[in-house]
Amino acid sequence: MMAEDQALPEKSKYIAEDLMMMIVHDLKGPAGEIIANLEMLGGYITDEFGAEILLTAVNSTEELLEMIVSILDVGKMESGEMNLVWAPVDLVELMKEKVAKVEGMAMRENKNILFESRLDKYETKGDRDILSRVFWNILSNANNHTSLGGTIRITMDKAGDGVDISISDDGSGIAADHLEHVFDKFYQPEGVASKKYSSGLGLSFCQMAVKAHGGEIRAESAPGKGATFCIHLP
Repeated sequence: MMAEDQALPEKSKYIAEDLMMMIVHDLKGPAGEIIANLEMLGGYITDEFGAEILLTAVNSTEELLEMIVSILDVGKMESGEMNLVWAPVDLVELMKEKVAKVEGMAMRENKNILFESRLDKYETKGDRDILSRVFWNILSNANNHTSLGGTIRITMDKAGDGVDISISDDGSGIAADHLEHVFDKFYQPEGVASKKYSSGLGLSFCQMAVKAHGGEIRAESAPGKGATFCIHLP
């Protein structure tokens, strides 16, 4: 009887997790439809102020959709159900695409983007969509933590049998006791003002995705000196 009683909380936990995943999955469709309709609405807005509001709405909804997809994908990776689509990917080109996207967001807050690559091209095998989301997660995270008028720095360079990528912000930084937990699921340090729009899963997803590609990711930081996320991919 005692063994059955102990099994009940564990069973309830799995039922709750399955229910959460079903709810999150059902949210994915409506979020995508909102984005599509907002983009269609853009064709009818001619004034600059209206266009600015619409762009903010689209970006916010895209971040919401990214959170939903991250929750689903972290669950798939943990259960071994995530199937990567392997194909040739030019990482330099992919990074340029994501930098151009975050640049539009940064410019509205007078932030600077400095992108330096010693490589014109670096082709590897990987899942383009997954790697695209890794780059976007880290870049948007850097943008969220960079102060008004601050600078986001991105570098790419050949390193051994792969490529090293670093993305830095000049925000308030991460304390040492928090740094070791930044890739933990749902981890959000207390007092971090820019944790809005965060599910606490973005960095956890990035770590799982990079490892699935045979790479490594780490965070470096000191309070008051910003943070740098370093990625090595083969």
